[in-house]
Amino acid sequence: EKAPLGALDEITNEGKAIVQQDIDNIHNAFKNLVSEARPNIECIEEVGSGATWIATEAIKRGLVDRIITSEEYLMERMNAGARVFKLSKYEKPNFGLQSPFGIF
Repeated sequence: EKAPLGALDEITNEGKAIVQQDIDNIHNAFKNLVSEARPNIECIEEVGSGATWIATEAIKRGLVDRIITSEEYLMERMNAGARVFKLSKYEKPNFGLQSPFGIF
């Protein structure tokens, strides 16, 4: 099946409607997931509008439990016995070889 909107094709009302329906379905699925995970939120339509919230407001609205840095979170997890891995980019050694085509 062809995509409803293509980069080189004419944009039709039918294609836009299909894409909008997909977006609406995804948005509703997201709101349902938030409602299930955070039953304390009384009005999902109010917080699920697509707006962004600063951290303190998100806490007031029940969207987050607390505010900590990622480093604090990782330290908590490690102190609780979790294994934490650091990923780093592997640079393949070229042993002094140069290639005008970037092969080595």
